[in-house]
Amino acid sequence: MKMNCQPCIGLDISEGLATVSLNREAQGNALDLSMVKDFHAILKDILPNKAIRVILIKSTNKDFCVGGDLHFIFDDPGLSNSKMSAMVTLWHGCLSMLMQCPQLVVVEGQGAVAGGGVGLVLVADYVVIADNTHFTAGFSKLGLNADSGLSWLLPRQIGLKRTKQFLLAEKTLNASVALDWGIADEIVALESLPHRSKQLCNDFLKTSPAAILSIKKLLNVSFNQSFTEQLDLECQGMVALAESEDVSNRAQAFLNSRN
Repeated sequence: MKMNCQPCIGLDISEGLATVSLNREAQGNALDLSMVKDFHAILKDILPNKAIRVILIKSTNKDFCVGGDLHFIFDDPGLSNSKMSAMVTLWHGCLSMLMQCPQLVVVEGQGAVAGGGVGLVLVADYVVIADNTHFTAGFSKLGLNADSGLSWLLPRQIGLKRTKQFLLAEKTLNASVALDWGIADEIVALESLPHRSKQLCNDFLKTSPAAILSIKKLLNVSFNQSFTEQLDLECQGMVALAESEDVSNRAQAFLNSRN
């Protein structure tokens, strides 16, 4: 099923894969309230759908997402606070939904990734980027603090010192640095990006949905648990999953392949 759900967001659902396309081309996929509302509506529609097992988020133009739309936020100074509050609150809701969703989330990045776009990359489970991708924060230059979970996600993914370089010193990260720091999982040539992301999604579709959900839950709480508490959670998950028909079938197929 292919459709343009909204002017700025495209959705294609096919055989367990939902492809969400950011296509506000003239603005570099800059986030305004309308676009964030459309994105939120799509997530509310697809995340409860158990037939959808992998979500691919991509851009249809040269940039992935340049962050918040400054024209939208600041074109009327008297309304900047209310616009910022409405947009950021809803955007944060979107990122929280993706962090906790049962699907495996893949981001296909290219060109500029800034501000809230960085947050969207960081909540993904797997990130493949083109060799022309570059990441910037941009908050402190505008006199703003970071949003989109960057102050929480970045220290956990790249460490506090590198987070300060990115957020305070406004260090721009090219594709190779983003890979080295752990923001991206792999780099490919720009012309190979669609093929590689599709290949990854097809591989992820072969995984167990229940296992993916259980692992994501474990990872999301791991920083708040002691080692012993995490071991207990792992054991509970293993026992619960071992009783499923899916695990039984996969185990049997594995054993048969060894004979």
